[in-house]
Amino acid sequence: MRRMRLLGGAGAAAVLVLVAVAVDAGAADDGVDLGSWTPAPATLAVDGTTGAAHRCASAATDAETVLAEQRGSFRLLVSVDHAHVRSCLLAGDAVVASVVGPPATAPGPGSAGVSVLGYAGAAVDRDHVTVTYGYAGGDVDAVVVARPDGLDVEATVTDGWWVAWWPGVPEDDAVLRVLGPEPASTPLVQAYRRSQAQ
Repeated sequence: MRRMRLLGGAGAAAVLVLVAVAVDAGAADDGVDLGSWTPAPATLAVDGTTGAAHRCASAATDAETVLAEQRGSFRLLVSVDHAHVRSCLLAGDAVVASVVGPPATAPGPGSAGVSVLGYAGAAVDRDHVTVTYGYAGGDVDAVVVARPDGLDVEATVTDGWWVAWWPGVPEDDAVLRVLGPEPASTPLVQAYRRSQAQ
């Protein structure tokens, strides 16, 4: 049995397009412990995540996994099909959260910039997680989300995409930092809205 919940709210959450959360009964029975989460990810090879991708996939048959990472005991996959961009969080083999947005309509950034296609919060068991992702130009060296509590969350940047997630709800004061030949710092909510307006 799965429980489905929608999470919305004010402030940063006002930019959410759609958030769907599926909590696997096996994971929910034991609780989902986010304590193993780390601010620095390990990049996973996309071709090694086929089984996880099937568990995360929507009904679309053309879904393609474009990015995968691991933080502690959690894996996060980002997939794209003709109708959705989907980020899927797994604890072991259980899907504990799936954040779904509309297809990417914003143009790709310049070679040294990024765009923000999604910035959303999701309920996971008795906690919350925030996921943000988008395009990254080929000259971008790194993407970092600076949270108001002083913790920097390093994004995974691979093949023109970037993604980051952390325990907690979306924050209005989080800052998106892009490192590379044209370093920039922009409030994450502002960067999201700017990308959606293009």
